[in-house]
Amino acid sequence: MIKLGGYADLNLSAEYKFHKNFSIFALGNNLLNSNYQTYKGYKVLGAQVVGGVKITF
Repeated sequence: MIKLGGYADLNLSAEYKFHKNFSIFALGNNLLNSNYQTYKGYKVLGAQVVGGVKITF
């Protein structure tokens, strides 16, 4: 087993429901843009921000 160094990771999510069937959302992953590996040889992606609309039926 190889011991990997420590790191800080910040993830946030938010959702606002306009109606029981309609909402908008935003997600942020690795917002500190940390460079680390959870498994040797597999680096995580840099900072990511995603948003969208949810419609349910």
